[in-house]
Amino acid sequence: METYGIASIAFRGLTEPTLQSRAQDGILPVGSKAPPLQSLALYSSSRPPRDARPIHSEPEFFRLVVPAVHAGLLAGGIKRFADSRELRLQCSEALREALDNFSPKASLMRAEPIEAPDMELVHEALRDFPDDHFAGHALIAVQHLFGSTVGLLDALASKGLKHSDMTVVGKSYSTCFGAARALLDRGANVPTDPLEQSAAEHHDPIMEKVVRRELLRYREAVANGTAPPKLLVLDEGGHIVDLLHREFRDLLPRVTAVEQTTRGIRRAEALPSLDCTLVDVARAKLKLDNEMQLDAVSLYQETVRKRAHLVRCGFKMGREISILGLGKLGAPTAAYFAKRGWKVRAYDIGDVKPPPGVTIIRDREEFFRGANILMAITGQKPMTVDDYDLLPHRALVMNGASSNDEVAAYEAIAKARREQPVRKWWQPNVTDKAAYVAELPELLADREYILPSAGWIWGELDNKIIPLGHAARRAQRDRVLHFADKDIYLAKSGFVLNLTDDEDPIPPKLIQVTRASLALACAQAVANPGRGRMVLDPERSRHLHEVFRRLVGDPAEARWTPVWRQPLPATKPYSALLRSERLTGDAPAEAITASHGGSMYFDGRQIQVRVRLSPGHVLDDIGEPGPTNTAPSGRSLPLSVIT
Repeated sequence: METYGIASIAFRGLTEPTLQSRAQDGILPVGSKAPPLQSLALYSSSRPPRDARPIHSEPEFFRLVVPAVHAGLLAGGIKRFADSRELRLQCSEALREALDNFSPKASLMRAEPIEAPDMELVHEALRDFPDDHFAGHALIAVQHLFGSTVGLLDALASKGLKHSDMTVVGKSYSTCFGAARALLDRGANVPTDPLEQSAAEHHDPIMEKVVRRELLRYREAVANGTAPPKLLVLDEGGHIVDLLHREFRDLLPRVTAVEQTTRGIRRAEALPSLDCTLVDVARAKLKLDNEMQLDAVSLYQETVRKRAHLVRCGFKMGREISILGLGKLGAPTAAYFAKRGWKVRAYDIGDVKPPPGVTIIRDREEFFRGANILMAITGQKPMTVDDYDLLPHRALVMNGASSNDEVAAYEAIAKARREQPVRKWWQPNVTDKAAYVAELPELLADREYILPSAGWIWGELDNKIIPLGHAARRAQRDRVLHFADKDIYLAKSGFVLNLTDDEDPIPPKLIQVTRASLALACAQAVANPGRGRMVLDPERSRHLHEVFRRLVGDPAEARWTPVWRQPLPATKPYSALLRSERLTGDAPAEAITASHGGSMYFDGRQIQVRVRLSPGHVLDDIGEPGPTNTAPSGRSLPLSVIT
């Protein structure tokens, strides 16, 4: 039988003068491996919280908790250290510690597998196909890896495609670790190396490397006689189909393929010839009439999230957005912002008619100069690094389309590092600034600060210290670009704004229309081996459209509470966590948040978490789990920031 208790996370070390006086800009104390905030300690108490305010969701967490952390980092004065070999070494070690402790591979293995959603429309898409339709096929997929993706793959498995014959490459900016873990537990191959991508790297070469390796693995299995005779490709962005035609033409007779993005279809159309069946979901009416409206709502929600974060950090942010591109997604997104009362500016290279409430700016330079909040939504490469010269100081830049080249992110990061103003703590008489910055550890080069035990990253925006996210979530955390004359806030380091690492950024009940489109396309491709591009079956698409509208109504009117506004999640009951060895080393933040009847509070000094506890297990001070009378061991529980 379980009972309730109070667990409190105290920000130990906040008032310790020795740590404050030695803190280097909040990075870490020079000459000591302890972080400026000592490990966040967890202990239990039977006392109810007094004068404490509830924490239900991410906004409350940042509004109530983060300012206290900042006060602890900055109180008592900051001692600034000059650049030195020792400082560089400690900064490198601090970042490496955080990346090791919270790496995607480690996080995936810790994650609780999600329960795949049951999507009626996906089953309807496959209803007329036999149970062995995908038998004899291997699958290589590049996908946004969410809970609904697992549901899609389970549906294919119900029609003969074995999980053990699936290779699913999740994208660095859109992979839920619980979903990836669920596929691993089913026997699928889920490579983790693309999840390690740095924001300073171009996305496409990273994906090409891992896709090449998996195609080589399939080719070797073919040579050994152990591979399924046919290969189904489920592509996102043209990564697999393009490489097959350039380097693996011997496999093409085995291949049928599906592509879900306009970007991928363009790559296929640029090939000299398309020598496999490729079903085009990107231009399918079923997807365009439904998913684009859902994406518009999702992009609005995530923009509100980023704007609210900056407002909480003390910056004035108006409700005006500048949208670059009024295409299939840009137009409904602009219309949705206008409908929600925002002032909307837009620029498009074509002679397009703007939606109601949207003002077209015909001059490109004028558009960028007035873009305090900018979102690019073209699916191409509409921005160059030189466009950042036109943006105003403290502009918020967001990618609403694909990859990280939509806003020239990796080039902009490199340029900002080269052009940043000389810092007082740099070595004197720097003659080659670009070379000097290139030698600095990443933290120093970007003027960022880390708490290694928790993985939290802070940065500077207009000389204010603000939280940017988690060090190991490189494609999810935000970034500040320090140009010579301005700071630019780059949301999600330039990756797609509304593709997060949540279980499903858009609820499965709604996004099932896309998963159903892909399921139908996979079945259609396998049934029609050959060459050339195929449109998605019009008759079946119309039927699925009608069923979807009966299930959810008009997606343009869809409303849901985004994950970041929902109660903070938990991966397992607290009592189970107490009995787990993971508690003392690398328990994820979500394991200590409100769940199973729990609730969180903050009284200005510590977080108090009312949770369900087993009577024989408590945490006393910073001890590890054990019987009530067990002495504390001195080990601590790291807390990951939720962004």
